[in-house]
Amino acid sequence: MTEVQVDRCSAKQQFVLTLAGEGDAVVAITIDDLPVLKFDVLTFGIPKNEKVGYEVTANFFAYNISNSGVFYTDSNGLEMQTRKLNFRPSWDLQVKDGGLNITANYYPVQTAVAIVDEVTNMQMVVMNDRSQGGSVIKDGRIELMHNRRINKDDGRGVDEPLNEVDTNGNGISVPATYYVQLFNQRKQHSLQRII
Repeated sequence: MTEVQVDRCSAKQQFVLTLAGEGDAVVAITIDDLPVLKFDVLTFGIPKNEKVGYEVTANFFAYNISNSGVFYTDSNGLEMQTRKLNFRPSWDLQVKDGGLNITANYYPVQTAVAIVDEVTNMQMVVMNDRSQGGSVIKDGRIELMHNRRINKDDGRGVDEPLNEVDTNGNGISVPATYYVQLFNQRKQHSLQRII
């Protein structure tokens, strides 16, 4: 990133960040009457590189939440499912040398992903407007896969690279909206069914 430009739009309490450089993006943060922050994110095309692929994630941090490797994702927009890093309840997940298998810890997220601090009762919920892959690889950080461009086949059965392009052959631009709620579970409840 080479430049950050911030504009404040007083009518809506909206802040617009324009990130310029390789892999440009625009992020609009809206503060309304709702007890959530709204992030409208637009990433422009990922540049093509024959040697490496790129993955762009939207990351949301809550430094005061220690979730101990446990997080929750929705199941088809219905109930929240408990997820634990490097764990599957029905089979033994093999991880080499005690490391972290990032791909094995990504889950489908249709409408929301959440982390909870069981000691302080603080919770952060990130609600998305489309199905995405998501995880909580580090305590206090929710990440959602926003865009990818992989220029070689990964050998996992599709037999083609992940190389989505627009009509001009450039990587696709991806818009998305995220709503973030940070609250104490004892005093409030999640708004994921309302938003």
